[in-house]
Amino acid sequence: MVISIVIILVAYAAIQSGSVINLSPSLLWNRAKYKKFAELQEKLQWDNFLMYRVTQNRNGSIRYFPEQNFFLNSSSPYFIKIDRAGNKVFELENSPGLKFLDAINCYVTTEDGIYDFSAEKPHIEHFAEILNTDSTISDKVWVEDFFGKFYNTSDAVLYSYHTELISREAVYFRQNGKWIKLYTPKSSSFIYAEGSKIQCKINKEQILPKWQDEHFLKDVQNATYSNELRYTDAYITPFNSDNTFFLTKNWTIPTKGR
Repeated sequence: MVISIVIILVAYAAIQSGSVINLSPSLLWNRAKYKKFAELQEKLQWDNFLMYRVTQNRNGSIRYFPEQNFFLNSSSPYFIKIDRAGNKVFELENSPGLKFLDAINCYVTTEDGIYDFSAEKPHIEHFAEILNTDSTISDKVWVEDFFGKFYNTSDAVLYSYHTELISREAVYFRQNGKWIKLYTPKSSSFIYAEGSKIQCKINKEQILPKWQDEHFLKDVQNATYSNELRYTDAYITPFNSDNTFFLTKNWTIPTKGR
C-alpha cells in the first residue's frame, strides 16, 4: 500500500513538471468549483473586457505605431497586426516559402519584396529595382549617384544587415509606392550594427532611417518593456535619453481615429 502511494506521488510530480495543466489535488477535490473557468486558449470575458490568446510564444515583441494607431506582435513564426480595438486584422507566417530576411520597424523584408504592416491590407510589394548585386559600383559613386539621390526623394528608407548575399548589407528606398533595393559595396562599412540597432554613417555623418514612429509597451508591474529581451528601465536609461525608443510615462494610446 505504501509503495503504491509513493508510485502515485512520483508519477504525479513527473506529470505536473512537464504539463501546463494544473493537476493539483485541490482541483480534483473541488472540480465543480473550478470547472466554470475557461482554459486560456478559449476567450475569457468579464464585465466589459474580452481576453483571448494571440500567440503561443510569450517572448515575442509588441510594438505600437501611433501614426496608424496599430500594434505589431512579432512572435516566431508569426507577424500579427492588431488594430486599436484589439482585433487581429492580418497575420503573416514566416514559412520557408516566405523567404524571410529581416523585420525592420513595421516592415518585413523578403528576397522577393516587402510587406508594409501599416497598410490597410498588407501584401507583398515586389522590388521595382535591385541594384549593385555584383558590387561593381565604387564607394564614391554609390554615395553620390545612388544613395544620395534615392534618400532625398524617398518617403521610406530602411537599413538591413540581413540579405541573401554573403557579407553584403542593403538599403531599401520607397519612391512613389515602389521599392528599390540597393546593395552596399563589398568593402564598405556604410551600414553597421551598434548594439541592437542598424545604423548608417557616410562621411562620418549618421544618416537616420525614414520609417514609422514606433514604441515598445511597458509592463508597469514588472518594470519591463515588450521587446524580445524584455529590457528594464535600469538597463535602457543610459541609452534612451531622448525617450524615442520606448514609451514615456505620460504617453497614452489614442482610443479614437484610425
